[in-house]
Amino acid sequence: MSTIWICGVDEAGRGPLVGAVVAGAVVLDPQQPIVGLKDSKKLSPAKREILYTEIMSKAKAWGIGEASPQEIDQFNILQATMLAMQRAIQSLVDQMGGWPGEALIDGNRCPSLPIPARAIVQGDAKEPAISAASILAKVHRDRQMQILHLQFPQYGFNQHSIVITQGALAKTEIAHIIHKHCEQCPEAEIQLVDEVLWPSISELECAPQIMGLVRLEPLKNTSKNLLGDTIILDAVQDAGNVGTILRTALACHFYQIVCTVGTAHIWSPKVIRAAMGAHRYLTFYEAQSVDEVTSNIEAPLLATAMTAERSLYSMEALLQKPVAWVFGNEGQGVSPELSQQATSIRVPQNPKLESLNVASTAAVCLYETLRVRGQFNT
Repeated sequence: MSTIWICGVDEAGRGPLVGAVVAGAVVLDPQQPIVGLKDSKKLSPAKREILYTEIMSKAKAWGIGEASPQEIDQFNILQATMLAMQRAIQSLVDQMGGWPGEALIDGNRCPSLPIPARAIVQGDAKEPAISAASILAKVHRDRQMQILHLQFPQYGFNQHSIVITQGALAKTEIAHIIHKHCEQCPEAEIQLVDEVLWPSISELECAPQIMGLVRLEPLKNTSKNLLGDTIILDAVQDAGNVGTILRTALACHFYQIVCTVGTAHIWSPKVIRAAMGAHRYLTFYEAQSVDEVTSNIEAPLLATAMTAERSLYSMEALLQKPVAWVFGNEGQGVSPELSQQATSIRVPQNPKLESLNVASTAAVCLYETLRVRGQFNT
């Protein structure tokens, strides 16, 4: 007795403002069951990507079809959807080498087909084959939106994204991390790239093949006076130093970071890696002029200097209140313009040593501020 194969069909993008309407068609193989199939809209982006790959490898046959924006305009969205479904099924037939016995269509209408077809309202939640088709269509169209974003970034077609290779996604610990991330950030999208392309994407040779793409906020300015503790990075150029200072700032409850022109870009990969997640909790003001710094920060400025008369450990009264610590360039120190507006503070050290690293200096100053305020246990 011959097997009667059942084809599930669903679409994505039927109500689009932009892009094609996409349809998926899938014949599942009962010898290779796929766990977790459900309506694609009820799955996290990470789970959709995992199932997308599994469907392609385990299904008896699958196909994807599209109707272009021009065809949507020409025929209307309903007829364009039927056309996309017909193309998806034809692609499946080409792969399968013959027609399935029946097509199950999500919705209340069926496209014209040479085989029996049955429309099932909310079929993507009832029939596994339709669920699989909905996942193929959704992931395929989402990837198209990512490409559109690269061409037209001003329209924001993309969301926060994770870029990963198939090899990395297959690792249990990485898949677990992605699932957890997408539970917290349901808008996140997963983008698979070929491992051959990875060296041109990442500058790291031995890191896991996974990275995040995030939409950055516009640069903030200090047009409004900043109240409370603040850190001013005055042309600190080394990304590792900047990231380390950000990490220490968060540890010591300093949440406002002001960067003058010449400071390493806060969102550069090296700064992000060195900061170890501190970016999530800090507020940044980049590319600030000295005038903006001195006129818009309420707290008194404290600048470290090797030749200063006042020792860090004689400043207890001043450190009890909000302060703005200024940490300067690795070679030149704090600029003269800021030094003139600040109280100069010396960190005591062995005179045989030329100077402390700026990140080390920042750590000493910030932790002394914590000590004076009795905040070590908070």
